[in-house]
Amino acid sequence: MNTESIHILNRFGFGPKLEWLNKPELKELLYDTSKLKQWIIETAPNYTESTKYFSDTLKHRVEKTNDKWRKKWEYAAYRVDWIDSMVELDNPIREKAALFWNHHIPISVGIWPFAQTLLLDCYREHALGNLGDLLKAIASTPCAMKFLNAYHSSKSAPNQNFPRELLEIFTLGVGNYNQKEIIEIARAFTGRRTIFPDIWDIPYPYKMYIDEKQFDNSEKTVFGETGNWNGEDIIDILLKQKQTAIHVSKSILKFFLNLEPDINQIHETAEFYYQNNYNFLKLIQFIMNQNWFYEKEYIGNKVKTPVELWVQFQRQLNLKALTSETTNFITRECGQVPLYPKNVGGWTSGYGWLKSQKLSNRLFLPAIMLKISQNENNLQEKSFGEKISNRIFNRNLLGFKADHKISFNEDLYKKTIQAHKLNHSNWLQVKSTETDLFQLISHPSYQFN
Repeated sequence: MNTESIHILNRFGFGPKLEWLNKPELKELLYDTSKLKQWIIETAPNYTESTKYFSDTLKHRVEKTNDKWRKKWEYAAYRVDWIDSMVELDNPIREKAALFWNHHIPISVGIWPFAQTLLLDCYREHALGNLGDLLKAIASTPCAMKFLNAYHSSKSAPNQNFPRELLEIFTLGVGNYNQKEIIEIARAFTGRRTIFPDIWDIPYPYKMYIDEKQFDNSEKTVFGETGNWNGEDIIDILLKQKQTAIHVSKSILKFFLNLEPDINQIHETAEFYYQNNYNFLKLIQFIMNQNWFYEKEYIGNKVKTPVELWVQFQRQLNLKALTSETTNFITRECGQVPLYPKNVGGWTSGYGWLKSQKLSNRLFLPAIMLKISQNENNLQEKSFGEKISNRIFNRNLLGFKADHKISFNEDLYKKTIQAHKLNHSNWLQVKSTETDLFQLISHPSYQFN
C-alpha cells in the first residue's frame, strides 16, 4: 500500500474506507498516487443544499422515530448528519474543506435553530471555491451578525467586533492592521440587519438586508483606497492584500499539513493562492503536487480533531453509528461541537487536543463504542470498566448505552484485512506491533494521522 496515497487520503479526506479493498477501482487508488490526485479533484462533489444532501447520503441511519436524541433535538441534528455524511462519502473533500473553514472562520449559531443549516450551507457551498465569496456569504448570515454584534451596528455607533475578527482571524492576521482601519471598516459594515425570529421558528433561508438610514453613506479610507465602501467592497480590498493570502495559507497548511509549516512553504502556497483568485480546489491540487507535502516529517504527525478521529475510525473499521446521539456524544465528549466554537478564536489545534481533560475520552471512547457493537446486550460493565477507565465507563456507557446503536462486523473486518495481506498496524497507520484491535485504537499514536 502506497504511503503517499494514504497520506493524501488522511489529509484531504478522512482516510480510506475498509470496503475499498473489495472494490478494484477504488483499491487501485491506494497504490497509484497519480490516479488518486486526479480522482480527488475530478470527483469532488458538487454542492447540494444540506437538507436534501443528508437525506440522500445517510441511507444506513435507523428510522428517525427510533432515534430518541433526534426526536428531542431535531433542530441540532444537521451538524450530526454532516459528520455522519463524512463517513459515507467516498470523496468527502468538500466536507473536509468545510470543516477547515469552520475552524478558520469560527462562527457560532447561538440559540437560533434555523441558523445552523444556514451557516453550514455557507461553509459547504463555498468550501472549494473563492475565498471572497465565502467571506461575503458568512458576513451576511444572522449567525455572524449576532455572534459578533454586527446586527445593531449603526452610523452613530459603528460596532468594531466583526471588523476586528475579520482582520485578525479571517484575513490579515494579528499585527497587520491598525486601529484606524478597524474604525473605517466598522463604518462600512453599518446598517446590516436581519429579523431575528422567535427561537423555535425556522425561516430558512434568512437573508441580510441594509437599513439605509443606519448605513454610513460617506467615504472611508481603507489600506490607501478611498470610496463610499460597503461590507462587500471591504472584503474585496482585503483580498487585494497579499498578507491575506499569507495568513490564510498558513492556516490551511497548519490544518492539512503540519502545526508549524515552513515559512518558505507558506509563501510559496500564498503566492499560488493569490494568483489563482483564492480558489481552494486549485490550491489543494497545488499542494498535492509539492514534494514537501510528502516529506517524512509530515506523515503521521498531525493530531486529529475530534471530528476527524471519529469519522476516520468509522471509515477504516467499517463501523457505523446508527443513531444521532452517538455521533453527537463522541465529538462533544472529545471537545468539539461543530458550529459551536468555544469563543471567537475557535477551537484549539494540534497538541492542544491532547493536553486537555478530554484526552482520556479520546483514547477510550472508540473502544467503548466498539465494545457496544460487539456485545450490546451482554456487557460485563464492572470488569470491562475497570480495565479501561471507571470514570469514563460509568458516565459514558452505563448512562447512554440504551441510546447507542453501532453497526460493526468484526469477523468481516478481520477477513478483509487477512484477504489483502494487511495487518491492523499498517492499515490504521499506527506505529505499534500490537495486533489486538482494542489495543490499537486505544494506543496514543492513533491520535495522529
